[in-house]
Amino acid sequence: MGLELQAEVGRQADEAFEMVRALTGKVLDFSEASLGVVEDALAQASAHVGELTEDQATKLVQRLGCYVLEVMRRRFGGTYQWYGERS
Repeated sequence: MGLELQAEVGRQADEAFEMVRALTGKVLDFSEASLGVVEDALAQASAHVGELTEDQATKLVQRLGCYVLEVMRRRFGGTYQWYGERS
């Protein structure tokens, strides 16, 4: 399950990369500094959150959240694990 979860987080992070580039023209590079770009994208999105469907808002948050997780995993290492699977 760990590798599947890591692959899913990575996929969502890649989608965040594409989403931010398409919406803002800015490129995420999986660095800690790029988290400022994520913060800016969220600030811009917050002005339009009422225009998003629930599905769109959920995808936005999930993708950017996964991007943040992946930046930290690449920087500090580690693995992903569902909370319910912790021993």
